[in-house]
Amino acid sequence: MPKVLQKAAREKVVFITWKDFYSVKNEEMDGHHQKIIAMVNELYDALKSGAEREVTRSLLPGLVEYTKFHFTREEQLMAECQFPNLAVHKSSHVSLFQETNRLSRQAGEVSGKELLRFLKKWFVDHICGEDKQYSPFMQRLARAGS
Repeated sequence: MPKVLQKAAREKVVFITWKDFYSVKNEEMDGHHQKIIAMVNELYDALKSGAEREVTRSLLPGLVEYTKFHFTREEQLMAECQFPNLAVHKSSHVSLFQETNRLSRQAGEVSGKELLRFLKKWFVDHICGEDKQYSPFMQRLARAGS
């Protein structure tokens, strides 16, 4: 069977499945987080299929750009809802962005497993921990605006 058909016939391997538990109760931010999960799953699938180098090189620049976009928008929303820990959260974003950027610059040298570990830690620790802290503030603002 030609490689293209083999790849199409193969089911994608999923590393993280979106669950309600991950929700920050903001449709826009949940959508961003789901896109991050899709990127993590794409990398994981590539690791399992043997296409690690190609996907790592193609995924990282997009991940850096998306990270920048996501963090900027998330910080705007946190400012709008007067989230009291905005400065601390921004500092966390700076660290995450710097690490994402470092991994991107070293795309040829970074293993997919290292990138996957970083992305999982980012998702689990940052999104499920730190991002959930702003959820009540955004919900309150949304209720006040309705």
